[in-house]
Amino acid sequence: MSRLREFVELGHRLRDEGGVKTRQPLKEAILVLPEESWRNLEPLLPLLQSELNVKSVRRAPSKDPFLARTFHLPLAKLGPKFRGDAKVIAETVEHISPDRLAANIDARKPVNIEYGNPRKMVEIPAEWFEVRAEPKKNFAAGDLGKEALVLNLELNEELKSEGFAREVIRAVQRTRKEAGLKVEDSIELRLEMDEAGWKMLEKHLHWVAEETQAKNIARGAGPGAREWDLDGVKVRVSVAKA
Repeated sequence: MSRLREFVELGHRLRDEGGVKTRQPLKEAILVLPEESWRNLEPLLPLLQSELNVKSVRRAPSKDPFLARTFHLPLAKLGPKFRGDAKVIAETVEHISPDRLAANIDARKPVNIEYGNPRKMVEIPAEWFEVRAEPKKNFAAGDLGKEALVLNLELNEELKSEGFAREVIRAVQRTRKEAGLKVEDSIELRLEMDEAGWKMLEKHLHWVAEETQAKNIARGAGPGAREWDLDGVKVRVSVAKA
């Protein structure tokens, strides 16, 4: 259970760093860990899935497929040999596709770099390169010792729609509380928002009604409507005891 909590805390931190709220569902979480650790954690995966608010959880043996590598030449390595050309060589490397460099560097073979005007060619030892690995676009990754967690942060329209519905539910619950309604009170609910917002919400109206104790949901603001800004969408909420 303690390992589960660590993965949950890491997942929340990765969401914060990626600017994705916990209420926004995500496609998947990938646990990078040995098979034995996965089997030990497997009975708790439904709880982990719920806490991370992801549609699925799977295992991967390595986080490398979710990382993009870049290669850099420190001036401290180049300076003693290339002196005045060191900066130009380092800048040239920054504009070379990592895929072109990776094969030689992984094989520990020298890399030929063409630079300058007129053009010059130099051979750089593979061990001079500094390798950095960052999560690929739409992924976030963090380590827990020798294990890791990767979140897929890409949001399709379905995920955005569900996330917006969760925000609306939260706004309605807060409006109920401000109105002094009891938890068990049923309500008549009115919601006003732009067409794009309503289109996202429409397929989730039944769920919104269940979560907020709404007997009916109508479009349009009623008396004393409370306005909320839900990630840039203005939503006016009116509640009345049914």
